[in-house]
Amino acid sequence: MVAGVAGSGRGGWGGRGRPWWTWWTWWTSDPRVDTSTYYARSLTISRYMPTVYYEGEEIECEEGAVLRDVLRKAGLSVYNGPSEQLNCRGMGSCGTCAVKVDGEVSEPGKKEKARLWFPPHHPSHDVRLSCQTRVMGDVEVTKGRGIWGQHV
Repeated sequence: MVAGVAGSGRGGWGGRGRPWWTWWTWWTSDPRVDTSTYYARSLTISRYMPTVYYEGEEIECEEGAVLRDVLRKAGLSVYNGPSEQLNCRGMGSCGTCAVKVDGEVSEPGKKEKARLWFPPHHPSHDVRLSCQTRVMGDVEVTKGRGIWGQHV
């Protein structure tokens, strides 16, 4: 038999000349197979939903979500003045999304640490780049003054 030819049992086919989805269809539609426990198990996974507090707003998000994305989805901005239009769009290179974060967040990565060494930021300023910060628990976010938000 030739690989990838119908009926050969290889190349994405489910064996015996049938595509793989026919076996899935059989498994989910067979009355002898109890799929309720399979689906119930996948639906009952509870997830912790951290809360982000920013400018008087409370936003719930997925654990591990990027802080900048969470705030943007809620219709809030982490930018001041012209940096609303002139920013790196979450790449971590401009530093205009710097915020003070109190709460459970991810550790700073190499890109964020490197950017915070360049003016007007400094690692001693105790700010994080919201585009590089992941929310791991409840977080209170404060945006400072200045185009880069460096004056917290």
